[in-house]
Amino acid sequence: MNSTKPISGTGTGTPYPAASDVAKETGITSFGGVEVVDNAANPNYIGHGVGHRDPKTGAPVDAHIHIPTRGELHPEEFAATQMLEADVASNKEMLQSEFNISNPGKYHAGWYKAKSIFNGVIGRMVSSQRHLDKAAKQGRLAALELSAYQEDNGALDSSKVPFTSHSLDTPFGSYLQQTLDYAPFSDLFESINATTGTLQTRGEAHVTVVTPPEFDRVLKPAGVTIEEIDDIAKQANIQLSRLTPVCVGRFKGSLPNPKVDADKGTFLLYSLVVADEFGELLAIRKRVFELYRQRGGEGALFQPESFWPHVTIGFDRRDLFVEDGVYKGINFCYAHIHLVD
Repeated sequence: MNSTKPISGTGTGTPYPAASDVAKETGITSFGGVEVVDNAANPNYIGHGVGHRDPKTGAPVDAHIHIPTRGELHPEEFAATQMLEADVASNKEMLQSEFNISNPGKYHAGWYKAKSIFNGVIGRMVSSQRHLDKAAKQGRLAALELSAYQEDNGALDSSKVPFTSHSLDTPFGSYLQQTLDYAPFSDLFESINATTGTLQTRGEAHVTVVTPPEFDRVLKPAGVTIEEIDDIAKQANIQLSRLTPVCVGRFKGSLPNPKVDADKGTFLLYSLVVADEFGELLAIRKRVFELYRQRGGEGALFQPESFWPHVTIGFDRRDLFVEDGVYKGINFCYAHIHLVD
């Protein structure tokens, strides 16, 4: 690898990766809904992340490795920090240690995220290292605080759960999911089923990111393969995507337009509605959409934002989907929930 290859990305603390040599080499043109820009003077040139390089050697660096802003601008001071080791301090502990904040707040984190973006734009426009350093510090605070807030409020962690591929050559046998640990959902199922006694469970937990009908009816006919979708998900570290529980959703009633006699009558279904707070799963859907359009797919047939992340808990007859007329967003909420250890 050419050690003199330029480093792209100044790490201004935003949650999205931005321009990098490796990203360009692998065909990534946008991430998190933001165009990848490799001109540091452009106000849209933000952050670093997937595919950045070691400032000293130019070698590709895994996205799990954090390169501080100072390290990218001053390679001689570079120090990598492994963010995902099992023995590292919790986000809340790091927030307390680095910023003396013991009670993380969602809105406080959002305010500092906005300040980080503002200072980053100003810093790049006027070439002010002071503003860039401030942006990096504010962005670090915002990311740590939001993650700590999620830890305190039952955020779901799938970082130690292996990625699961679904690529059966059968109708509706291929789709993309973030696989979750089933243990907490097993307890939730038992609690809910104790009130009904009629529910079934699949015995596993996941969030569907690309649905079987989306793949079979839209993506596959355009020439997009499930292997390519899996590769996009792996490159984006789908298992590290951060989810926050919102509520327990319930559907109890009849379908608005049953297509067969078997679908007449009432159904009972429970799911955990979750929030894709950082837009990481949505970013994967947007990257799939880009590939779909590159293959000549009709844009009107795939809408990345038509996405209601949830985890099915149990159902009496069968699971229900958008195709049945059932939407599982916050409109679906039935009871508040707070997960505890």
